[in-house]
Amino acid sequence: MKKNSCLALLLIFILLAAVFLVGCDKKTYTLNITVFPEEGGEVAQISPQEKYKPGDKVYLTAEANDGWFFSHWQGDIKGSEVEKVITMEKDITAVAVFLKQEHELTVIVSPEDSGTVEVFIPVQIQGVEHGQTIELTAKPNAGYTFTGWEGDLSGDTNPTTLLVDGAKTVTAVFVPSISGRVIGSMTLEGICGVIIEHPDGEVITDSNGYFTIKGVDTSGPLEITPKGPEGTLGAEATPVKREVNWPNDDVQFTIWWMEFVLMWGEEGTENGQFDRPTGIAADAQGNIYVADWGNHRIQKFTAEGEFLTRWGTHGCGNAEFIDPTAVEVDGEGNVYVADRGNQRIQKFTSEGV
Repeated sequence: MKKNSCLALLLIFILLAAVFLVGCDKKTYTLNITVFPEEGGEVAQISPQEKYKPGDKVYLTAEANDGWFFSHWQGDIKGSEVEKVITMEKDITAVAVFLKQEHELTVIVSPEDSGTVEVFIPVQIQGVEHGQTIELTAKPNAGYTFTGWEGDLSGDTNPTTLLVDGAKTVTAVFVPSISGRVIGSMTLEGICGVIIEHPDGEVITDSNGYFTIKGVDTSGPLEITPKGPEGTLGAEATPVKREVNWPNDDVQFTIWWMEFVLMWGEEGTENGQFDRPTGIAADAQGNIYVADWGNHRIQKFTAEGEFLTRWGTHGCGNAEFIDPTAVEVDGEGNVYVADRGNQRIQKFTSEGV
């Protein structure tokens, strides 16, 4: 009886041990992988599974996206190896950390000491990050003018922008120059369109009267001569010309001229024709009144020279003239005529009444 009881207990022990071992074989673990930041890259995994058995080996590779690089692992995995082998002995959480690539930016000024370049980086932690757009502003020193970009930039836009997607080298090119301004002798305001002649050609003043002569010979004086724009009459500059030495940023001329705009009329007695016109006036609407001396009359035109009306004949009665020499208009549009031959002034409405 005792022998049978011992055998039964042994069988129960063996059964429980088998159940325990089978239960251990069914225990599994999970692997949770995340990427920070999400746009930085991804983690490649050979034969990924939802559950892993104890002792399973998992092979991970951190793969950075363009413009990023893998930095390190966080969580239950440590280190900075791109490829990682882990043994599943528990539930594991792993974080792959990526950082933006940083690129070297080289800025050169040519010639040396001719100016500076101001670089504006919207967000800067250490260096220039991949994919950033930066702004560059070329600032010339006295006696120089910025002419353009070379290297990884082109054109002459200033300031300009540059997309940093790798190591960049930018050169700001400056040339020796002489600048100045032309103002009106009566208005003292900048005059646009004045031609500035110099030994190598000519430049034209901008809307504020400024001009810049680029690439000048720095070894001797430069002769500068201003001329009125094409179509102007009697242009006179003070001084007439000037010799300046580089560098010189205080070159100023004053200038005066008459500019032809419009003309009308010819000799005769018909509408719009004249015989020695001697007086002219304008009203508030821009209409023009002409004392037509030899024809003994007043003629009225639009500002563009279109004939509107006329009045007056030779004589000494009302609205008659002998050699009218001058005309004037008041603020209400009344017209006054100096009737020379009759020794009097006559007053009319704008229509000649």
